[in-house]
Amino acid sequence: MSVASPRRHDLDALRAVAMLAGIVLHGAIAFFPFPAWMVQDSQTDPGMTVLVSVIHGFRMPLFFLISGYFTTLMWRRKGLKSLWWNRAQRIFLPLMLGLMTIVPLLHAVTRYANQPANDSEVYEASKNGDLAAVQAAISAGADLNQLGGTFKTTPLILACWGGHDKVVDALLAAGADANQKSPDGNPPLHSAAFFGHPKIVESLLDAGADPQANNNEGRRAHDGLWADLKTTQAIAGFVQTKIVLDELIEGRVNSMKLLGGDAEKLRTHLVGQLQSDQAKANETADPKIERDRSIEALIGKGLYQPFYDHLWFLHFLCWYVLGFGLYVAVVRLFRIEHWPTWLIGRPYCYLYLLPMTYWAQSWMNPSSEGFGPGTSLGWIPMPSVLFYYGIFFAYGAATYDTHESAASPRRRWFYATIGAIVALGILYPIGDRAGWGPNWLTGFEKPRVTQIVIFATAAYAWVMSFTWLDVFAACLRRERSWIRWISDSSYWLYLAHLPLIVFLQSIIRPWQFSPWLKLMLLCIVTTGILLISYRYLIRYTPIGTLLNGRRHRPGAKPLAEVQT
Repeated sequence: MSVASPRRHDLDALRAVAMLAGIVLHGAIAFFPFPAWMVQDSQTDPGMTVLVSVIHGFRMPLFFLISGYFTTLMWRRKGLKSLWWNRAQRIFLPLMLGLMTIVPLLHAVTRYANQPANDSEVYEASKNGDLAAVQAAISAGADLNQLGGTFKTTPLILACWGGHDKVVDALLAAGADANQKSPDGNPPLHSAAFFGHPKIVESLLDAGADPQANNNEGRRAHDGLWADLKTTQAIAGFVQTKIVLDELIEGRVNSMKLLGGDAEKLRTHLVGQLQSDQAKANETADPKIERDRSIEALIGKGLYQPFYDHLWFLHFLCWYVLGFGLYVAVVRLFRIEHWPTWLIGRPYCYLYLLPMTYWAQSWMNPSSEGFGPGTSLGWIPMPSVLFYYGIFFAYGAATYDTHESAASPRRRWFYATIGAIVALGILYPIGDRAGWGPNWLTGFEKPRVTQIVIFATAAYAWVMSFTWLDVFAACLRRERSWIRWISDSSYWLYLAHLPLIVFLQSIIRPWQFSPWLKLMLLCIVTTGILLISYRYLIRYTPIGTLLNGRRHRPGAKPLAEVQT
């Protein structure tokens, strides 16, 4: 089977952009106002969460859409066996080699980046409430005000998280700074009040803690007492601190009394929120959904644990390419040469794409905590995540089999502009939840907000994907040698970037200047080093042949290529 088709230089370049954007995304997470990454930088900015949401919301869906398009392209040109053989070389083999080289290197670099300062055990001891170990570390001269440990914060703040009042007293008596802030700008008093430990709040105030101090978001200690209970549970789980809601509420109320706020108003707010959450949970309980989630959670204890790390997308592509055989069987059975343009093209495709993606997003992230699709790093894909990205791959595969695909290189500047405006508008509900957008959702009840956010998340992925397809189709209809070179290098850059970026993040972590400048420096240095390595160590070597096919040095006569 062979179908002639011009090379899609626009899709080559856009696929490269989707990969390279991952460097920016992984670089920015280190500057979140809360620990969310392998390295937590000393300088943070809430705007980094917005940047990551904007990228993460469509980057991998767009990548899988383009991958599906190229999968059908190769099958139509070379046949199914040649497709599977090609993907075994370009996807499966690099995945196996990456698991033996890049992933172990990443783990080693992560361990190096998270070594406790001065090889002291005071961080873990403070977190666990081990008073004897903390006293021993103090006697050994441990620096109590240096950021360190897994969460890159102070021993005093770690003790505040867990409510270890005796450890807190010992640290304060030994000279720990009661106002030393964590990377997110929270001093110990904020943490003690947030987790409802009034005895520690009192000790900190006696030690000179400033109740008027602001964190990086401009909030004082008493502001955190009003935090949503579900959000509190999520943060407690992340920092590995156990909480009991009734005790948390009582602790926050007593902390508010110490901070001079309206304790009874806070009690009414928190108790009402707890009762409302419990009532809504009972009303919306679905035995089938709960059963499915419990099965997935049970399996996940062994099969969904991180294994592939950032190479998970190759794992997913292996499943999709194998499943592509079903698509081939269908089109052969019904002798389909081209799908109707109206079925694949816009705006009619939204009629089935949005409901499917909305359902998948709901299954994958029913609470809507966070923005964008999930990832599945385990050696068995999570069904919800596999299905979600499979929608984009399948649509991309079908677009090739139309006379005028959804990625057609027509000039659609009008649609691209409208798409961008709509995409930005869709972000507003997410921004409201993150505290950086308008408050038009305030009047809605929580379940309705949840559904709006889930729908907006699903729609955002499609609108942004189509917008970028249109922009690149209009701008890159013919080949540009330097863009082609960057496109070739992007595969290597993405595979190899994470160990390097984590290492560089550990170096620049203590530097005291703008996190945005640090991110820019981080991306430039990481990309520059990897581009040099690609040029001199990868491109014309067997590794380069494995990743991109054979490339010839300037002046050599090239062989015919097949776009992949």
